[in-house]
Amino acid sequence: MFNDKSSEPTPLMRPLPQATVVPLADLGPLIAVIAAITTLTQAPTALALQGVINAISIAAQSHADVETLFGKAPLSLFAFSVAESSARKSSVDGLAMQAIRLFEKPLLAKYAKKLALFEERQISKDWGRAGRNVIDDESSALVDVPCTQPISPKISFDDMTYEGLVRHLEFGQPSIGLSSDEGGKIVGGYSMSAQNQLGFAAALSNLWDGKDINKVRAGVGATNLAGRRMSLHLSIQPLVAQRLFTNDELRDQGILSRVLVVMPESLKGTRFLSEDEEALREREVAKEAMGMFGERIVALLEKLPAVAKDNRLELTPRTLQLEATARMRLVDFYNLVETQQLEGGLYANISGFAGKAAEQVARIAGNIALFEDPEAQLISLEQLAIGITLMEFYLAEAVRIFDTGHVSQNLLDAEDLRKWLCDRYADDFVDVSEISKRGPRRLRSSEKIKVLMRLLEEYGHLKKFDEGLVSINGRNSRKAYRIIRS
Repeated sequence: MFNDKSSEPTPLMRPLPQATVVPLADLGPLIAVIAAITTLTQAPTALALQGVINAISIAAQSHADVETLFGKAPLSLFAFSVAESSARKSSVDGLAMQAIRLFEKPLLAKYAKKLALFEERQISKDWGRAGRNVIDDESSALVDVPCTQPISPKISFDDMTYEGLVRHLEFGQPSIGLSSDEGGKIVGGYSMSAQNQLGFAAALSNLWDGKDINKVRAGVGATNLAGRRMSLHLSIQPLVAQRLFTNDELRDQGILSRVLVVMPESLKGTRFLSEDEEALREREVAKEAMGMFGERIVALLEKLPAVAKDNRLELTPRTLQLEATARMRLVDFYNLVETQQLEGGLYANISGFAGKAAEQVARIAGNIALFEDPEAQLISLEQLAIGITLMEFYLAEAVRIFDTGHVSQNLLDAEDLRKWLCDRYADDFVDVSEISKRGPRRLRSSEKIKVLMRLLEEYGHLKKFDEGLVSINGRNSRKAYRIIRS
């Protein structure tokens, strides 16, 4: 419904329902660490949840796959956290990933020395003088090949192109995590540009599915990479997320149906500090919980993964089986979700995501099983119940976030322009020329600007100025609009 120009501006986007509450009390072994991160960062609980499951998935995915109702699947999890820039996303990522990054640090230092020595050998060709055992085969969870070029121990990345992903999985660690508190640089980067996004999304989908990666390169030929694993967690801002979630090509490709998404309410204005005895004690308890979480993550990272006999970069993880009662519970959950995908059902408009819900439950439960016991062979009913509880939460979030109807590209662009006018433009008046010079770079076409300004006028965010000349940043304009900042 358009604005009548006498009332408040009409929102361009339909407001989302209130965010789903994380069922923290029902999350068993995850309760303490999620609560610890929220205590230490004052971030929304949902962001802490995403950081925790991502870190566990990175550490666990090389060791096991999981039995599902239709075969086996990797333990890899893909997650998006949608929140404004002040939501403490970086703080959450720093704490959740701390154990992994600290684990990598000394190994990367050793690797740099080994690589320098190897390159020196290659240059000098003097293998006899250096000795054939200088690059030793140390016992660790990271794959290394003696007397050959050392393999980078890096398993965590905050940015990566498609080409970089394939190259690292070909020559580096076979199990990695892409975890970025600035996911917009990936979503808006080279790999997700219009000409590359489907290829990158397909590669990510194949990794989530546990399929081989196949790539043909000029002068090199075909590359087939089997037994690779990848987890993903991107923190992105709402406007970036909206543009991503309304991308028809990506929705049709299927990558979005594989991602666990949260979009919590902002806590701005409520995050007060206290230095009283109780608050200090809570922070100490939180630090202890983070320490115990880190120990469990490191225990998984230190454990040697199973690999193929003829290729130490190809993982051959065992399969976690479902206890009989757990499998029966998963069947019941699957059938319940399936009925809700009928026309008019709760999940009818998110059927792509809902169709993978039972598999996601098994993946989450498998990660919890290895988090509790790195030697686990079975998934218990209790662990599966936690997986179902979390998946019901993610389904509710998906209904809230994705089931909002189609939003046109012009409306999305108009919202971007409105945000720029309200947040980054100081004057009370604007015209096409001003936006063309100073506005968002991708919206500087005069014809495009006129279309967007008409939309903003219709919705009451701009009002045409009909009283002659008006000064805009030191110049006179006859075609100005007054900005209505609500």
